[in-house]
Amino acid sequence: SSGINAEWSLRPGESLFSLFVLLGLIIREADSQWYFVFFCLATGVRSNGLSLLLFILYDHITSMVKAKQFLVVNCIVMVVQVCACIAPFAMFQNHMFAVYCADQENGK
Repeated sequence: SSGINAEWSLRPGESLFSLFVLLGLIIREADSQWYFVFFCLATGVRSNGLSLLLFILYDHITSMVKAKQFLVVNCIVMVVQVCACIAPFAMFQNHMFAVYCADQENGK
């Protein structure tokens, strides 16, 4: 046996998650505000992407501290970006609940 677990080779989730995270981090280093899109995609692939929300929160909080002002617009953008990253996870959880748990609640 080659020692390679065939089950892992059939799952594209790990590779896609890594790709989206790395692309998001590269774009973040280029000072683009659109890195959160790749973090949203990473969250859609794996729930571990929720930990990437800390990057979004850190960026917005540090920009407010550096500017020494609290901007409502910055807070709104932060909330929208965080919600956009949580949305794929929440939709998947809702779908799985509907598929596996809704019938049990109805007594079927």
